[in-house]
Amino acid sequence: MRSSTHRIWIRAARLLPDDSHLHDAFRAYITDITWTGTRPLHLDGDTRGIISLDHAVWFHRPARADDWMFHDAHSLVNTLGRGLLRGAIYGADRQLTVSVTQETLLRAYDQFLD
Repeated sequence: MRSSTHRIWIRAARLLPDDSHLHDAFRAYITDITWTGTRPLHLDGDTRGIISLDHAVWFHRPARADDWMFHDAHSLVNTLGRGLLRGAIYGADRQLTVSVTQETLLRAYDQFLD
């Protein structure tokens, strides 16, 4: 059985300017690039057919995107062609900085090729 959890440590590759909007944009970007690594429970085969339907992000605390952050995302359920993912981003101080949920459409990739 495959894991339904995707955990990564991530940060910007270089020091960023002191612009809180830029740091928030980077954290929002992180929430959307890692959900594909969170394999929906019991979904076998090619996962390129997973499409995001809805994506909500809550910013709880400011954090620098050039400091290490821990992103923990996992699949809650997938049934009837839909999936629900939940994630959290923690700062290096282990405080929750961002929460995210994402609803996905689950289709076999070859269905999109016709």
